[in-house]
Amino acid sequence: MTSTTIPLSPTAWTDLGAGPMLLTASGGALAWVAADSGTTIPLATAGNGLPSGTPPVLIQTTQHVYALALTPTYGTGSAIVTPVTAWGGSGGGSGGIVTQGALDATAAPWKSALYQGGALVAAANGLYVQPGTGATFAVTGTFWQTTQPVSATALPLPAGAATSALQTAMTTALGSPFQAGGSIGNTAFGISGTLPAFAATPTVNVGTLPALVSGSAVIGSVKSTDGTNTAAVKAASTAAALADPALVVAQSPNSAAAHMLGTQAFAAAQVSSIATTGSTATTLVASRTGIAGTGRVAVTIVNTGSTTIYIGATNGVTASGGAGGASIAPGASRTLEMQAAVYGVIASGTGSCDVIELY
Repeated sequence: MTSTTIPLSPTAWTDLGAGPMLLTASGGALAWVAADSGTTIPLATAGNGLPSGTPPVLIQTTQHVYALALTPTYGTGSAIVTPVTAWGGSGGGSGGIVTQGALDATAAPWKSALYQGGALVAAANGLYVQPGTGATFAVTGTFWQTTQPVSATALPLPAGAATSALQTAMTTALGSPFQAGGSIGNTAFGISGTLPAFAATPTVNVGTLPALVSGSAVIGSVKSTDGTNTAAVKAASTAAALADPALVVAQSPNSAAAHMLGTQAFAAAQVSSIATTGSTATTLVASRTGIAGTGRVAVTIVNTGSTTIYIGATNGVTASGGAGGASIAPGASRTLEMQAAVYGVIASGTGSCDVIELY
């Protein structure tokens, strides 16, 4: 029988031809598989290992044999292929394998090794097994109970953290009522030092206050205010001013009509002769200021003459109504709610009037 040496590649499977054959590894280990002719063998396929220097392996197959050099661990090698062409018994007939001579009893037995991913399958390179769909595996042995024991002897805690030493020191520093399992309920605490400013006005719930001791409800003077205006409080002898802030009920206390009248008095015919134009205006009624009972509430001026009277708040009033003047026709009257003096003048002749004050 003639042997053929075929170089092998470490990156692709080489077709060695159809079996059966005797296969020997030369120059390095190889892996081989049997497959149909023309089959593309994936590089990662785990083949049958054949180390270099071992006796040839008899591959009894009629399929093609593919081989791969196992590198870089074992180096690039070659496959020595010796075809086995006769079948049958020892006489060379059909139906068996031709005996190639008796084996030496002292010779090393033929060996076969399994390689995966270019490395020998061993404890450090276990054989990968792909279970079939729906495959199940029995799990046996001793398992942990549901509640797992945990040891705290080696936890990464600082010194003394697993003891009550620091807790005792803390309760000692806090004092009563924390010591000996005390409670802080219904316990008064003194607060000293400067407290930080509140971000907003706090809301305090005082709950149900106990009955106050007699005399303890006195809180001193209280003023009415809306936060901006505080109502003015004056002695009875001091008249109200226009600028006084007041408690508004219906009208301001500065309104004359809001004064209590107190005593009422009427002064009739206070003026009987009124100056003509060009002269200083005549004072028809003097000012009367004050509060209820002394200050004037209103004054009524009745023209009792036969010529128009021109009135005003200053003695510069004229018959044309200048200096803020107003007129009162003969027989007519005008009521003024004011406390200031009122002046009058006529255009010609002699004028007269009656003045009635309400104060």
